[in-house]
Amino acid sequence: MLGRLRMSIDECIADWVELSKKIFQPKHRKFNLLRVVDFLKANGRFDAEILEAGIKEIIKKRLSQRYGAAEEEDGEEGTEALEETLLWDQDQDDEGCKVFVCAVKGEDKMPVFLRSYDNEKQSDHYSADIKIWEACRATSAATTFFDRFERTSQGVRQTFVDGAFAYNNPVSRVHQEAIDLWGDKESLLISIGTGDKPDSSMTGGLKSLLAGIVDIVLATDKEDREFKEEHLDLIDAGLFYRFNVPGIARIGIEEYKKLDEISAVTKSHLSRPDTNRSMKFCVTKAVEGRVEPESQEGN
Repeated sequence: MLGRLRMSIDECIADWVELSKKIFQPKHRKFNLLRVVDFLKANGRFDAEILEAGIKEIIKKRLSQRYGAAEEEDGEEGTEALEETLLWDQDQDDEGCKVFVCAVKGEDKMPVFLRSYDNEKQSDHYSADIKIWEACRATSAATTFFDRFERTSQGVRQTFVDGAFAYNNPVSRVHQEAIDLWGDKESLLISIGTGDKPDSSMTGGLKSLLAGIVDIVLATDKEDREFKEEHLDLIDAGLFYRFNVPGIARIGIEEYKKLDEISAVTKSHLSRPDTNRSMKFCVTKAVEGRVEPESQEGN
């Protein structure tokens, strides 16, 4: 949303709230035997087709706003074509916003990074022909939430599952991508968490539990600690910040009715003196060197 569709933060929040209301409706009624089967097989509890339709609707709406003239000329046909837009942004300049999402190949459980840009230093066999909606679907195929995602590329079937299995906290991957793209250029790295680790184990299908996925999914804090230990120079230079709201991890991503609670807890956390101070330092660092000084012509 922020990167490829060039949406504002407020637009992202508004669209996510509306999307959540549609997609997080159980496929089967409560106590339905099919729900038990889904649990045992680690199938998705929610309808992936509704998710796909919702994603495509957002893509069409936002891209048609950007290419309004083309939409008016081509009519419904042109609007439908927008949902098939590639993730790969061929018109992007060097300063444009670059984005990648993480997924995991269903065949061998290896991570895949789906990019909107070319990273010449990394082998990438997936990004060139994958559509925006397909990338969104691949990275959101969270076990027990939505079924795994399958697509065909050049006659070969590809299967993806949720990227959180391997990269629940992708801070190291983001740092490496920045190095690949910009080398030694000073970069500010901001990591935004989804809340502290809950006290209880993650619920889900038995298949996921037996495979030991829980340890991977809940390893965000460990990844954060290790990254900080390895990159103390970034911290000392004020180039790394992590913001992680305590308490919201206990609220599942499907609990859209608790968005008010998430908002309240987040605002309380941002009001804390230490958090507020870190944010001010972060903002100051972000704008350093980006604002051109006003020219002063003598009179």
